[in-house]
Amino acid sequence: MKIMNKISIIGIGGVGTYTACFCAALAEKMVIYNRRRSDDDERADGLVRDMRDALSHITGCNTINASSFEDFAGSDVVITTIGLGREYAFETRDMLFFKNASLIKSTMDNIYKISPETKIIIATNPVDYMGIIAKISGFPEENIFCLGGELDTARLSRYICDALGAKTGRYINPKKLEDIYVLGSHGPDMIPVFSHGKYEGKYIKDILDTDTMKEVVKNTISEGAIITKKKGKSAVIGPGASIARMIEKGTKGQYLLAHIYVNSDDLKRLGLDINSYDSNAFLGMPFRISSKKERQIMPVNLSDGEKAALIKFIDGQKARNEEVEFILTKTEGGLSAKEKVNNFISFMAQKGAIIKPILGEDGGYEIYMEGEDPKNAVSMNIWRYI
Repeated sequence: MKIMNKISIIGIGGVGTYTACFCAALAEKMVIYNRRRSDDDERADGLVRDMRDALSHITGCNTINASSFEDFAGSDVVITTIGLGREYAFETRDMLFFKNASLIKSTMDNIYKISPETKIIIATNPVDYMGIIAKISGFPEENIFCLGGELDTARLSRYICDALGAKTGRYINPKKLEDIYVLGSHGPDMIPVFSHGKYEGKYIKDILDTDTMKEVVKNTISEGAIITKKKGKSAVIGPGASIARMIEKGTKGQYLLAHIYVNSDDLKRLGLDINSYDSNAFLGMPFRISSKKERQIMPVNLSDGEKAALIKFIDGQKARNEEVEFILTKTEGGLSAKEKVNNFISFMAQKGAIIKPILGEDGGYEIYMEGEDPKNAVSMNIWRYI
């Protein structure tokens, strides 16, 4: 059953392609747009033709190759997957932020001019910051969503099932897990929540020992980097499927996980001891959209440690807002390539990274962290970040 009239997708990389495939069953019409590298760049048209061949008789979705942002007018939702993913195992979300910030800002500005009331889903990392950029571009907070918790929770569930399977010697279906969530960040500071999680009516903490549970958390947080290291590129299938689940759940009034803006009252529903903030916080939360189109935060049982971790992340909202504004000044406008390179090197130095030119190699650079042996530096293509 089609649940939306029009879904628009920006970007035909791996995430964009799989998002289109998974979302084709949800919409009457799907519009796909990709930046043209030249006048004869027809990659988007090629993808649309390929998708029509694959899906037209399965989903009946009318898939269209957009020639400009004007084709997004009237979209129920616009999904942004454009941007550069992680290319190195050592690559941090701070590095992604620098190279994707100005691109997302210009993209959000263009969408807002055409369709200011549409809902936005951003899959471009780091999503902890990208939703803030959408707000700066003018989108109302209630229409901004970012991919994060739905994907991370799927990863957490899988690792829990693997651990339960190893203990019981049988396959464990993730659909039988209860009260499993990942909240807060979509990054190293994410908060896997399963202190009250259950499997077949039993608390998971009573089935798995403490060391196993710690390993589950560690693996969940590291999964993105693990995938990048093993396949040479960041994940694409999981994100595409997670975006489709977000749309389906949201439209049907079911609870989903995504980055959204929340206020103090929303946070109190989670039992957090928070009185007020100068501005609303943007983080991964479980919620649903009611029949009145109102967002309702899902009550979640949290341990004291989970509450403390979530409050710590929320307390960093002001710093994240300031960092977004700072990065945009360093990447937008008429800056030269040399200025952008110097800005990137200075920015990463604040994060503890040392980037130096490789002697004897024209245009080559290497990176290592403070405290590491410079002999273990890794070469990098710094031009990808400007």
